[in-house]
Amino acid sequence: MKEKKQTFTVLFWIRKGRTSENMAPLHCRVTISGQRYEIPMNIYLPLSSWSSTAQKALGKTDICKEVNRYIEDLKMTIDETLTRIRNKKYPVNIENFKLMFNAQENEYSTISKLFEYHEIIEKKKFRENTFVGYRITRNHLINYIRIKYHTTDYDITAIDKAFVYEFFAYLQGFQSQRQQNRQSRQCK
Repeated sequence: MKEKKQTFTVLFWIRKGRTSENMAPLHCRVTISGQRYEIPMNIYLPLSSWSSTAQKALGKTDICKEVNRYIEDLKMTIDETLTRIRNKKYPVNIENFKLMFNAQENEYSTISKLFEYHEIIEKKKFRENTFVGYRITRNHLINYIRIKYHTTDYDITAIDKAFVYEFFAYLQGFQSQRQQNRQSRQCK
């Protein structure tokens, strides 16, 4: 049985059915192996200035130049998204593309920074017992990172399924060690 060839296309078009005063919204469609993801670009342009074959605005007006810059920026973002998917060795499919495309870079890019942020923001919402559990989880996670990776912090974009499974195994080992310590203290 032959393996189906993976296809990838990007299409820019205007929605003529949604025109208002001779202006139409611009859209982008990413298709991966027959599955589509449509991206509304929130830009309107005159119907007469759009070339569907060139997939860009024709003309020298400021609107046309801005639309073409926006199209080029979006193409670069799509390429960067594909590169991130491939670098993480994820399958290139529409679900992974959506997740990576919509993931936003933020200043809380490490586990410690993310926990600190949530501790400040969410502390008022936590009950005392929940907050204690939150801190215990954070401490276990930081300790696991220190032991496993010999570092004090970890990039959250590098967290994958293997990381989660290994952290879970670490917690299981910690619990069994804790129970053994309790039993040895009771025997004495």
